[in-house]
Amino acid sequence: MSEGKRVALVIGNSAYSSASLLKNPVNDARDIANALARVGFSGVTPNVSTDSVSDVEPLVPLFNLNYDRLRRAIAAFARIAEDADQAVFYYAGHGIEVGGRNYLIPIDAMLQHARDVEFETASLDQVMGAVEDGNGLRLIILDACRDNPFRSRMISTRTVSRGLSIVEPPSNHMLVAYSSKHGTVALDGNTGNSPYAIALLNYLEQPGLEIGELFREVQDFVLEATARRQEPRTYGSLGRRKYYLVPPLPRPVNPASLTVEKTHPNKGQQEQGVEGAEHGDPSQNVNSGITAPSPEAGTTEERQPTNESEGSGARKPGQLDRERAPGEQFYEAFPTDGFAQE
Repeated sequence: MSEGKRVALVIGNSAYSSASLLKNPVNDARDIANALARVGFSGVTPNVSTDSVSDVEPLVPLFNLNYDRLRRAIAAFARIAEDADQAVFYYAGHGIEVGGRNYLIPIDAMLQHARDVEFETASLDQVMGAVEDGNGLRLIILDACRDNPFRSRMISTRTVSRGLSIVEPPSNHMLVAYSSKHGTVALDGNTGNSPYAIALLNYLEQPGLEIGELFREVQDFVLEATARRQEPRTYGSLGRRKYYLVPPLPRPVNPASLTVEKTHPNKGQQEQGVEGAEHGDPSQNVNSGITAPSPEAGTTEERQPTNESEGSGARKPGQLDRERAPGEQFYEAFPTDGFAQE
């Protein structure tokens, strides 16, 4: 759909060993990955035989990653995103904020103490660092603000908040999008996809939506769908450059703007006449109303008188060639400039 290398890493974690099953993250990740693949993204996919992660096409979502596979997936994504024109990271599952930092939770995390997050999860800082290099769009989408069962049972000497905390992306070409603004939780939904994923799927493939406009549409969609119980939020500034997941469609050509050369209907005949004259054909004259004299020798034509000094039938100024009707005005051109009225 657009020029340049475009890569994505899409993860859906549902089957947590120490928490209840989340219904929608796997569905969300599958549908988001399919949408991104349709608009030209490739990415990292698991190699089942070796349980490793490598970059191949087409883009395939990763499901239910444990700690090791989650970190290796992020590392593999960092390698392929380094020289990409666009890099998108999408995560659906549990996330948590501890001590002002945000973490993504793999399915095998126990998190019995707040200190465990540093050893059992992947931090959002790691994800931002993985895609920071390069000059193109870097987009991180987190549907990870769900009500977290780990928070209530963790032993903690640090602040553990609902949802995720505010984040400041490290570059001016990176945007971080939360399914629900900092300090609040997102709904998982009961229709097969979360409200946030449904909103994304409505707009990801729409041509000509600048990335900021796309997420404003997503925000309004979710606010309306959840009766304002969930408000998505984006963090970061992209500057004046415009980014598109699907570029605008080419504008149709306006026929009125085209310059059409007007051709005189007799132009072909005139050109043909010129060509004939140049080749010595006296019968082809540029003035189609003039006939060339007959080439027969000894033939002459009598010239008709053209003025009052030639012949008795010449009309004098002011003289009509018919009888003038009573009251009729007559306009005659005299040799002097202008018109004279009798």
